[in-house]
Amino acid sequence: MRATPRWVRWVLEPRGDKFAKVPVRLSGRRAKVNEPAHWSSFREVRASNVGEGIGWVLGAGIGCIDLDDCVDGDRVQPWAAEIIRKYQRRALLIERSWSGEGVHIFMRMKPGAGRRIRDGRNIEVYPPDSGRYIAVTGRRFDLEAGGVVVERELKPCGTPAAARRHRRRGEPVDEECRAAERAEKALARAEKRSQDRELAAQSAEHLPEQLDQLTELRYMYSRIRGALHRAEPKEVATLVKQGDLILERIAQLDASPPTQSASPNDDVEAARKRREERLAALA
Repeated sequence: MRATPRWVRWVLEPRGDKFAKVPVRLSGRRAKVNEPAHWSSFREVRASNVGEGIGWVLGAGIGCIDLDDCVDGDRVQPWAAEIIRKYQRRALLIERSWSGEGVHIFMRMKPGAGRRIRDGRNIEVYPPDSGRYIAVTGRRFDLEAGGVVVERELKPCGTPAAARRHRRRGEPVDEECRAAERAEKALARAEKRSQDRELAAQSAEHLPEQLDQLTELRYMYSRIRGALHRAEPKEVATLVKQGDLILERIAQLDASPPTQSASPNDDVEAARKRREERLAALA
């Protein structure tokens, strides 16, 4: 639900001896539930202070079962508890209504006619195509804890956890969540490279004290070859240059020239071929 831009604000307007929750846009003007241009993202409505609260326009395959006058304090009417247990595994959100005396069950439904049941129970079923909106509280209802209301606000999108939650529920992933995922992966890669460099430095510090210069140069070159496989493209040129200098020094100390297989250019070419193969596989 949070990933879909079907959110509005609402205001209270007097209707006879009662008040009605009227949907409004972020500008404060009335919103139409059949006009997508009047809706906003969850983040936008959460940041707005227009009206009394937020609401969600039913649609995108999601409807709502509205149970009225079924909660008295922490006591839940048996008929309401039976319905909640029936649908709690399929529900996207079960919350206490604004009055505190009702429960909303948001869940995926098939389009069709709505229903109103008044047989000692007070039930209203609004399918996705009912042309309605529901005032959302975010006060999640935990029936297993004895009908206690869990005061936990709806958290905004724009986090890697939200992206994973959307995929788990089969919901579309908004761009803010995708960007947060990309940033998290980039940070993880940067931390991995930093850890690799630190481990390499620690390994160099623990070289045996009695080490001839030729063996040390070969060890340093092996570290550079390993770094080439982890390096970003902009780092490759520097590593190749360092490798060339070490090979020249090795050639001076060792009568035999470096073998062709030890050339850093071969490592660069191999890395380039692997990158091309990965890109071809993704195409």
